[in-house]
Amino acid sequence: MNYILPLIMVGTLAGGAGYVSIEEQPESVSLIAPQAKDGQLTYAARSPGVDAICLIKRVAGKTPLVSALELDADCGEVFEDLTKAVSWLDRDDGSAAIVDGAGKELLILGPSDGFAYETSEHGAPIVTLTALGNV
Repeated sequence: MNYILPLIMVGTLAGGAGYVSIEEQPESVSLIAPQAKDGQLTYAARSPGVDAICLIKRVAGKTPLVSALELDADCGEVFEDLTKAVSWLDRDDGSAAIVDGAGKELLILGPSDGFAYETSEHGAPIVTLTALGNV
């Protein structure tokens, strides 16, 4: 099911050369990135000019749209505010937010070419996430 968004994006980038009919799609299509079967999915977070790599593990949360986070010790080197992160919030538009304990969005992430996600907010520090799967 993860093929639909890239197909739409390729069709759009090609000047509308690709056509995807909404009526032909299964009813369960979602822009939300799926979690692994056991609810865990791990990403490697990086920032340009920083040698550190931060492992971010999404663990099944209370709802399908919210995951708890487990972060390794190097996350503060990639982006200082990551040390405050406790949750991952999937949004309906395919983007995601990394959130602190008070509900403040620390990073807004969007799907990216070459990476699973990258920061998408204007003026935000550049952080990329590469999916490692269930590590």
